[in-house]
Amino acid sequence: MFELITYASYISLLILLNWIDYRVYKTIINPIFCLSIPFSVVLVVCLLFNERLGFIPFYSPSLWLWSVGLSLFWIGGHLITLVSRRITTHRVQEYASGNLVHIVFLACIGFMTAKLLATGGDLAIGSKELGEEVSVGGVVGRVANILMIAFPFYVYERVNKYIKFLLLALLFVFLTTLGTKTWLMATVLAAIILLISTKRLKLNLKLLISAFFILAALFFLYYYLVLYDRMDSFNRIVEFVSRHFYFYFTSGILPMGEFVRENDFNTINSYFHPIVGLIKTWNGEQIMEHSNVWITTDQLLGTQSNVFTFFGTFYMSGTIWTYIFYSIFYGLWCYLFYEISRVQNNVFLHIANAFNCAILFFGWYNCGFGLLRIWEIVILSCVLYFISRVSVVHTKH
Repeated sequence: MFELITYASYISLLILLNWIDYRVYKTIINPIFCLSIPFSVVLVVCLLFNERLGFIPFYSPSLWLWSVGLSLFWIGGHLITLVSRRITTHRVQEYASGNLVHIVFLACIGFMTAKLLATGGDLAIGSKELGEEVSVGGVVGRVANILMIAFPFYVYERVNKYIKFLLLALLFVFLTTLGTKTWLMATVLAAIILLISTKRLKLNLKLLISAFFILAALFFLYYYLVLYDRMDSFNRIVEFVSRHFYFYFTSGILPMGEFVRENDFNTINSYFHPIVGLIKTWNGEQIMEHSNVWITTDQLLGTQSNVFTFFGTFYMSGTIWTYIFYSIFYGLWCYLFYEISRVQNNVFLHIANAFNCAILFFGWYNCGFGLLRIWEIVILSCVLYFISRVSVVHTKH
């Protein structure tokens, strides 16, 4: 009976919050949709296939973490909406990007090309070893983040189609060198969200299905580049990647459930990773991106995961008060940029919002805001916004 109440409450809340935001924003592409719907899809897949495929069952009481967390996230976000609607009366016209930002991006592409040629000769594209060489620490790490912004920018920007194809091809190669499949998929997803939010692309069921297969193809590509010289046949690669894809798909929600089953709020680690990461990565140091708690989810292969979904991360990272604080805070943060991008209507503010929404999309996996990279991408997008404004003003004069 309690299990039925748990699922009914979650479904009712899911419908209510998404319906209200659709009425408010006239679009389903908003923070609550990007956070709640992908997680709900993963939840349904888990309930249908987990035990058949030899994975541990989902612990249903842990779903209350998401019911309460989504409510707090939405309340925090709509505090921003209420303030924004009171202080803004109209949207500005779209700002041009200006020539200076193209110079910045081209300089970064040249810099990263030279770095890749200098260090990547003996390392496989897509490997973590190459990713560590070209994108960790110091100036190189910051350049890599700028190029992640450049990818959705050139997907959006109206330039000569041959130049656009060349630039996007180069940027895609750079993205595969980062050594992380999630950021590769998040950057492509941010480009799709950018096109939808700026009405360059119409959202429909066909697009949603296409987006899923694009992300799945990127996942396969990542592992193919890593494994093609380590396995003796293409079929073995497909077999491995297919099972690992399901493991990856459920690698947040299942550990969350098991952790809730066995633990209460605790202080396993401190969730101030961006501050620690800022200091360490600027010095070129490696940092642990996720938790040091590992839970076995694949009972056949014994594969373990150390990620716990968006709200599960807050639960296992501190007290009930930190769980409440971060649920509200990230609602404030994401809706702030969502509102700013809608009002200011500049491509770089739309990109900042698109990356925030892409990180929320992967909330079924982990809370990406615990990583330094997303903060840098948002801040750098704001810097490029001001550069574009200055560039346009000088051009007009």
